[in-house]
Amino acid sequence: QAAAVAARTYAIRATVHQLFATPTFAQAHGADVTDNGSLDLPWLTASEQRTRFQAQASADEVRYAEAITSTNGQVLTYQGQPILAFAFQLSPGKTRSGSQVFGASLPYLSVVACPDDARVAKVNQVVQIPAAKLTRALGLASGVSLSQLQIGARDAEGFVTSVSAGSKSWSGPEFAARLNLPSSNFTIQLNSAAGASAKPGSASAKPASANTSGSRSVTPARQAGTTGGAPARQSGSVPSAAGITVYTRGVGLDLGMSLHEAAVMATQGAAWQAILSHFYPGTTLQADTKWTK
Repeated sequence: QAAAVAARTYAIRATVHQLFATPTFAQAHGADVTDNGSLDLPWLTASEQRTRFQAQASADEVRYAEAITSTNGQVLTYQGQPILAFAFQLSPGKTRSGSQVFGASLPYLSVVACPDDARVAKVNQVVQIPAAKLTRALGLASGVSLSQLQIGARDAEGFVTSVSAGSKSWSGPEFAARLNLPSSNFTIQLNSAAGASAKPGSASAKPASANTSGSRSVTPARQAGTTGGAPARQSGSVPSAAGITVYTRGVGLDLGMSLHEAAVMATQGAAWQAILSHFYPGTTLQADTKWTK
């Protein structure tokens, strides 16, 4: 129910307001929202739900319908307007400040502790990306060496705000979206042609659990120290055909409501209204008729 209200609010907010002077990625492509959890909400199509949840999918669809019906027309507002009701799968242990991320006053997107998220194994993941896939996804010229790929800046919570390679640059969320990364809280390690072992002086070495086969393999990462500080950069010549290893923390934008933490709160007896108040402080539930008629 909390997720239904957040999704409804987010969709209505996207159709009636543009918060920033620069169009969002979706708006630049003639849409209101995307289906990418690194940019908007973690939407799944019906077929994707069936693939992921299999035998449980039908029962889940009934629960979704009940949640939508029981909260019909309810949206979250702040100072009388629908909010940016971000929701995401899993935080690294706390949510981020929306005011810090967007540079605008968004007090309803504040830092919220998520202790149960931090205990989930998949909060840390390792993603292997071959050079050919990286070049296609980022639109890199064939002559650009991966040794030029580097993280430019992070915010206070460790989320990447800029990445560059040669003359090209991306925001952290755009880079994560292009490579289908779980989160924009990541570090990058350049792989040698012989494998994914780190060269001396790199910021992070490959965990023993990393799976290096396949074009995109994700496994839990247990290595400490992979989220903050300077980006992983290699010295010397790095073959451009080697690819990269990316270490991520959390799943999604880490703004607004953590769906995992919210689910834990629900199993502990919290009502959906209380869950929404917890993740979006200072907001009010209101009928959506003002924006849907």
